[in-house]
Amino acid sequence: MAEILFLRALALEKLGRDQEAQGVFKFIANNFMDTEYGYRAKEKVKADPDDAWTYYQQGSDYCNNGQFDMAISQFNKALELNPDYLLAYLNRGIAYGQRGNMEKALSDFNKSISLDPGFALAYYNRADSYKMQSSFGKAISDYNRTIELNAEYVAAYNDLAYLLATCPDGGYRDGTKAIELAEKALEKSHDNSMIMDTLAAAYAEAGKFKDAVITQERAIDLMKKQGTPGDMIDGLIKRLNFYKEDKPWRE
Repeated sequence: MAEILFLRALALEKLGRDQEAQGVFKFIANNFMDTEYGYRAKEKVKADPDDAWTYYQQGSDYCNNGQFDMAISQFNKALELNPDYLLAYLNRGIAYGQRGNMEKALSDFNKSISLDPGFALAYYNRADSYKMQSSFGKAISDYNRTIELNAEYVAAYNDLAYLLATCPDGGYRDGTKAIELAEKALEKSHDNSMIMDTLAAAYAEAGKFKDAVITQERAIDLMKKQGTPGDMIDGLIKRLNFYKEDKPWRE
């Protein structure tokens, strides 16, 4: 689909129909962001100071560089020009979350969902915000909804599994379900040390401490081979020591 649209945009460009071509390039860049043609389309989009797209891209660049206040400012400008800009709400919500403003983050994710009730990424990010607010039931619901909408969303499987394994509120913990989810995530993303860490926590919650120790040691060995920063590995070692004492991990 993205390739066909990209070729159409190129054809329009050759015919001198630049405005139509730009519209198609922008559509591809917005809707196929993490694909080859999404990146190629982004390069073809011309900067326009009166175009919401330009401000959105600037905001995204600021986000990627960790300049969240600047990102929010640019997303605000994009939304002034296009009040229904779905991705601008989503990414502004992410920026607000990074600044610790969960109320505004949730407001933006809610707006994203109202604009597109089938937008899995909005549910996933809203789940993260709910988790940060200790609204664990709502977080679990949104992670589940994310998976319903996109069965290949590995991060949703992993994050839900970790929450079910380590939630500080025992009423939400479910080690058996956490194992199931973490195993599915690992099937979809082999040799992923962070998912192994989650699976180990799930085993520990289910009382399978031997499996937890073996899995955590595998995760640590893999991280060392991959050159993972020491402070991240330290966290896994701390959890491993709990499992060796037959203790589950709690966040």
